[in-house]
Amino acid sequence: MKPMKPLPFDMAQACRDVEDRLVHRLPLSLLERAIYYHLLRHSHLDGRRRLPLSMARLGRTARVSGAAARIAVHSLAQKGALRVVAVSKRGHLLELRLPRQILDARGPAEPPAPDLETLNFFEERALRWAIHRREGGRCFYCRRKLTARNRMLDHVQPQALLRRARRGALRMHSYRNLVSCCPACNYAKREKPAATFLRKLYRSGHLDREEFSERLRALRLLARGKLRPVL
Repeated sequence: MKPMKPLPFDMAQACRDVEDRLVHRLPLSLLERAIYYHLLRHSHLDGRRRLPLSMARLGRTARVSGAAARIAVHSLAQKGALRVVAVSKRGHLLELRLPRQILDARGPAEPPAPDLETLNFFEERALRWAIHRREGGRCFYCRRKLTARNRMLDHVQPQALLRRARRGALRMHSYRNLVSCCPACNYAKREKPAATFLRKLYRSGHLDREEFSERLRALRLLARGKLRPVL
């Protein structure tokens, strides 16, 4: 590893970098954050790049065991937050890296992945298309082939049942509650629960026994969040 280049040290800016960027980029656990702040306080703030200390003493300061402190230090080393210069019977010699050095070494941050559970898949066009792609060009209910002109989105749990529920709007337009379907199924289902409508399709001969069982299984997977659309 290349030796660290000295940087002007500003404790306030270092703390802002840790909280605003470093905690999420590495990421850091609460214990790792506490250990990092302790090392920062007793190294760079005191004008020292390298800090000799024992894991037992570090653990007492953080109010954890010496073993937990040792695990946190080695985790910080693996994440590039510090370098273990030497290990002896007296303890460890550590070289802590400043937040800017860590961030510069890791390069630009990747944009965080969207949280599917918080997205409204009904309002945005790109998200509606993600639901259609998930179904593979077939109606979720009757398995009829769909085209871009004859496909629709349907709410698995009827909207009327969710409007009064807590967080009803979020649940209503979740990927767990939206499927791609044909206009005929959308019109025939209306405010029926999806399982009830699938039974109707089975009784009317639109689904055979195997298809009916497979659709009920897909319905359960959908409710559990297992049928996640790709954005």
